[in-house]
Amino acid sequence: AMTLVVGVNDTREPLRVGAVLECDRMIARTAAGVQDGVKIKGAATGTAAGPQRRRGRGGGKSDRRRHEVSETIAPHSQQLLAVLAAQSHTAFDCTVKEVTREAGAAPGVRR
Repeated sequence: AMTLVVGVNDTREPLRVGAVLECDRMIARTAAGVQDGVKIKGAATGTAAGPQRRRGRGGGKSDRRRHEVSETIAPHSQQLLAVLAAQSHTAFDCTVKEVTREAGAAPGVRR
């Protein structure tokens, strides 16, 4: 399974967007490279409870990690910010926790 993170800028100025995702058993590929994410301290370590788990096919320990994505999107365009891929065929999960935007950021400049 895959999750795509896409940003859309329908303004006349560059737009800096960011997203924080919390995922279980997923890795991210961004313009900066592959991210394994940062382990979330205090996250539940029981069995994963993704959609596949409810059907009786999941199992194993939960491995919740935080992924942060940040890019500048050119005016009047859209951009693929990240692709997240499941590391397991049985149980996985990805939740968007925060989205930020800042108008007028210089295109191609990463902070």
